[in-house]
Amino acid sequence: HYTPPRKGRNHVLRIIRDVLAPRPLDRGTDLALAIRTASRLPTQRAIVFFISDFLAPRDEYARELLLSARRNDVIALVLSDPRERNWPNASLVSLRDAETDERQWIDTASRRWREDFSARAARFAQMRDEALLRSGVDRVDIATDGDVVQALTRFFHRRAARQ
Repeated sequence: HYTPPRKGRNHVLRIIRDVLAPRPLDRGTDLALAIRTASRLPTQRAIVFFISDFLAPRDEYARELLLSARRNDVIALVLSDPRERNWPNASLVSLRDAETDERQWIDTASRRWREDFSARAARFAQMRDEALLRSGVDRVDIATDGDVVQALTRFFHRRAARQ
């Protein structure tokens, strides 16, 4: 989703509404396309925020992220859910992929499945961390069970002290 830059209270409220209640046009996510589009839109250097969980193979977006960071001041708001790292033993669970609407039954009582899931999640996190570090992108970690305002405030205070 792209929101053209504007000034004013109504615009800030629109951005908040768009973030809190997104209305996707298509299913699926093309992170590289989103980064490429956002980096080409401003005619001059801009601050660009990417809000994502970055749960995609690094090869799909790392190059675009690097190019975007050379052209703009890029800040990655990395969303994470603690349940994406470790699953509790909850027996049989029905999961729905929000992007494809595909449903799958998972036996979370299987220790092997939980270990495989945690290992995959750790690999994605490592790939994401490497891509962000390599591109020199500023990063704000936002947990779904945490305080977004507090995380952003801490980040901007640290950033102001750095500069």
